[in-house]
Amino acid sequence: MKVTRLRLLRILLVRIFRPTRPGEFFETNTTSKRVIGGGFSLIELLAVLLIIGLSISFIGVNLGTNSQFQLRTVAKEFANNTALLAEEAVLSNQQWGVDIYRQYIEGVEQIGYRWLVRNDDGFWLEPNSEGGESEFLFPVGIALRLELDDVDREQDIETKKKIIDPTVSQLDIANENGVVDADRVQPELWLLSSGEMTAFKVVLFDEENPDTQVEIVGDELGRVVVGQQDNEFEE
Repeated sequence: MKVTRLRLLRILLVRIFRPTRPGEFFETNTTSKRVIGGGFSLIELLAVLLIIGLSISFIGVNLGTNSQFQLRTVAKEFANNTALLAEEAVLSNQQWGVDIYRQYIEGVEQIGYRWLVRNDDGFWLEPNSEGGESEFLFPVGIALRLELDDVDREQDIETKKKIIDPTVSQLDIANENGVVDADRVQPELWLLSSGEMTAFKVVLFDEENPDTQVEIVGDELGRVVVGQQDNEFEE
């Protein structure tokens, strides 16, 4: 009769946690040993330690798997959004951009990105809200490294900047000292109406476990792929 894993585990646990009685025999493969007093035998204690060790390993593997799954989910969303925006740039015959930034909410840092569109005067502005969602935040605990093909160093992720409306007077947005507390935003990734875009590599990783990471790579022809480091990439 086939015994299920759950039933077998239940039998083992009952056997382990039931103290042996004085005078009870414990059978082994080679001989029978008489248990002189009550309590657990050496084999039962070893079995308990083995189960505890396997449980800890199982929990650790699950946590690592969940972290990797979350990274891949976020990476695919970023890649899909970027590819969608590249198509929009071609269809609308406009220049679009992806601005990657960091912000602090109640002292907690989060990485985010937003879509921008370039007007005829060269200003990068937020798109019309009727076009749907255009700003996205990564979950807390996910960090990012950005590399651009035409720059030989890792890019600094700056704090989120205000978008300056070119139709508003500079005096209207100046602070009490007469200084405009905002710069003209320049997106890190450009997506052109010709179908070309800034070649880049984004590495998302878990802040608590930096070795758990996923890459997103885009080339000049507008192709974006996702994959783990040292593994085959997938679109």
